[in-house]
Amino acid sequence: MPRYKIKTVQHALAHLGIKELYRWFSIMMLRDMRNIENAELIKLSLIRGKFMELLAEELDTADPTLDYFFADMFSFIDVLLNRPMKQILDGLPISDAVKRALLGEQNEFRDLLDCVVAGESISRDRGCSLCEKCQISARRFMSLYMESLRWAKMLHY
Repeated sequence: MPRYKIKTVQHALAHLGIKELYRWFSIMMLRDMRNIENAELIKLSLIRGKFMELLAEELDTADPTLDYFFADMFSFIDVLLNRPMKQILDGLPISDAVKRALLGEQNEFRDLLDCVVAGESISRDRGCSLCEKCQISARRFMSLYMESLRWAKMLHY
């Protein structure tokens, strides 16, 4: 049992940190948007976000791994909101590098995002070259993907 109960937003910020609280708010926002038509897309957004975060941790990237989570979690936000990506990104408090990646500009976030997207529909041959590009074994790639599936299931999506 926890020693202290969180009773205020300030206490939550101090305990979790602003980035982790932002992750939680983002997940809750997606949950509130969920309906029969978009439930699978929201689930995929969360799985992708977690998967990209885990890959970033595995590859020991220079950027905060939570930024990778947001980069892939928001990769479908334009479809979910039926608005242009640029218009949506202008209102989101995420890093400029993540915004540029979501708009298609090549950078470290876009490179890993492309690996995640390609990994969803890989053939055996393409999968091997994809894992080489990401500098990770195929077994580890799939292990991290399975971990992201378990995480999403834990959220009851």
